[in-house]
Amino acid sequence: MRAVTVVSSASAPSRASVATPSRRRVSSRRLLASSRATVVVSVADAQSLSDVISLDSAAEAGLVVFAARFAALGLGKAKQGSDVERALEMCEARGIDVRDLYYDEDQGEQRWYLVGNWSVPKKGDPKYGDGRMSQELKSRVRYHDGKKAADEAGVNYADIEELVALYPTTPKKALELRRRLKEAGKEIEWDI
Repeated sequence: MRAVTVVSSASAPSRASVATPSRRRVSSRRLLASSRATVVVSVADAQSLSDVISLDSAAEAGLVVFAARFAALGLGKAKQGSDVERALEMCEARGIDVRDLYYDEDQGEQRWYLVGNWSVPKKGDPKYGDGRMSQELKSRVRYHDGKKAADEAGVNYADIEELVALYPTTPKKALELRRRLKEAGKEIEWDI
């Protein structure tokens, strides 16, 4: 329960009979300032915070937040899966080799001591999760399209082809090729 307490300041009676003209101005200012009411809202009957916020409202708010997060994560995961499928189709249409993104042989024995639904990667399983796989496939499509545009514009990219690292460098290759094309005056639009 909420109780509203209104605290009002009443003005003091002015001494107009003995006041000088300058004193009258001061007292009229005091009268204006002191005649304003101050409102103080306090929780008078509540013994604790649990009396103000019920368990039902807290549980309802928690369920709403949980449902929103669950829906957002589920939709994000579905979007990544569809991005991978679309990028694989684009790679296939352009003739881009993606075999190195998948295991080419079984990866050993079962690890019985690992908790959860972990299993040994089999031949043909992707090496990366959907997010990383989507990024790599999109970068390969972009790099392939960039190489075509570089060939048309006469831009040299042989040194970019030689870049190797312990991790895939395709995103860096694609960005460097795009930068060189931009310097050559050729703007490239990536459709993926």
